[in-house]
Amino acid sequence: MAFRLIIIIASTMLGIELSSQRAIYLHFPTLDTTLKSVDAEELLAELDWSSIESFCDSTEGHYARKYEGEKTTTYSYVRQGYTASFSLTIFQGKVLEYESHIDGLFSTNYFDRDLWLLHVDQDEDFHNSEWTLAKEEMPSHHTEAIQAYYKLLGFNVRDEYGWICEYSAAGSPPEKRLAIIDLGAGEK
Repeated sequence: MAFRLIIIIASTMLGIELSSQRAIYLHFPTLDTTLKSVDAEELLAELDWSSIESFCDSTEGHYARKYEGEKTTTYSYVRQGYTASFSLTIFQGKVLEYESHIDGLFSTNYFDRDLWLLHVDQDEDFHNSEWTLAKEEMPSHHTEAIQAYYKLLGFNVRDEYGWICEYSAAGSPPEKRLAIIDLGAGEK
């Protein structure tokens, strides 16, 4: 009888563990990139952020973070080794950008140009800059080029220098260096 009870408890715990992992590994929503605006609360609910946070708090090798800036909030999840991750940036209750991937099976990249332009326009340092793209210029550039251009100017990125920034066991290039690579790739 005790053996049967142990088997039932172990099976239940294993089922709970597998279902929580399945929710994290296999349920990153894919956004329609033609959408003009995506509600942030709906996407957070679909991601089931609270379950992801709970899972990461109790499971080694999984990290969930919430960064609150002056005007934006970013939610991110990373499985150690960057084999699965997502990053969701929210501005004024809408999704500014959302990126996700799982083991090369799929990836999503959503970026709201109009919301980004509004975000940049409200930043005092960039609002009056001669380097800011005019609204009329935006349609003539690819989304990746716009993002890279603003990162290179220092919008929403840390000042990092060097070839590789080593924050963990594996170093990664500074965001501004990646922006230069993205701009170069767009010229092909």
